[in-house]
Amino acid sequence: MSGSLPLPAAGAAAPHEGSRAAALASQVAAAGGLLTSEDLAHDLVLEREPLEAGYRGCTLLTNPVPSLGGSLLALSLRLLEETLADGADAQTRVATLVAVMQEVDRLRAAGVHWDGDVVQMEPGFGDAEVRALGKRWPVNRWPARDVYFGGVHAVAPLSGHTGADPRRGGSSAVF
Repeated sequence: MSGSLPLPAAGAAAPHEGSRAAALASQVAAAGGLLTSEDLAHDLVLEREPLEAGYRGCTLLTNPVPSLGGSLLALSLRLLEETLADGADAQTRVATLVAVMQEVDRLRAAGVHWDGDVVQMEPGFGDAEVRALGKRWPVNRWPARDVYFGGVHAVAPLSGHTGADPRRGGSSAVF
């Protein structure tokens, strides 16, 4: 978008208002998209308190839930801080970083989500795993699989193609 629409001047209307909204909707329509000026007019900004993540005496402010990225970043920083000793050599630092990335990716794919305060878990984990996590963090076990933990439901208009993530109960159909 930044290459297709000029950046607004200070104090200019937001992208969902006036001529900027009309220009954006026109470009989207020309590319076959479905976003309209009416959609943009109903856009609502929800301001949330940022998620705070501490790391080695610094505080990072990031996206709070329901966004998953900020929570994963906070978990990564916590794991790094707990496992990486001060003064570690470069090889150890890189190996630890890769291990943390693998663990966060594994947990994300497995239906585990850190919301900044509580470990949220989908069904399918054993009691021993839940108890082990519960020794370090509060744990909330969900009664059923849920799109809260990820998954996509998508439709490509007029193409006859649909897609959904069956791991989260997703389904799709063409009518």
